[in-house]
Amino acid sequence: MKIYIGNLSPEITDADLRKLFAPHGRVESARVLPDSVVGNDRGSGLVFMPSRSAALEATAALHGHKLKGQILEVMEVRIPPKRLPGQIYNHTKGTRRGNQGKTN
Repeated sequence: MKIYIGNLSPEITDADLRKLFAPHGRVESARVLPDSVVGNDRGSGLVFMPSRSAALEATAALHGHKLKGQILEVMEVRIPPKRLPGQIYNHTKGTRRGNQGKTN
């Protein structure tokens, strides 16, 4: 399961993220995300844990955790559902509808 970590202190490294999540289970990867515009860290990162149960435990335990003076925002990364051409997805209701036979 992929986990997003926000509000990271600028001095946090990939190794720090791995060390933070390791007590909760196996960490396959941990990465502080760079800001492509200015080239420095942007205060967020991604961790991948192969065990969903370990990842959920880590997410619950570390959300709101204070690390190097910053309160962390930790949550599961959710991939939006794929849309077919002409299909509209209503995020508030979770419903999908196609073009309903209409032509442009």
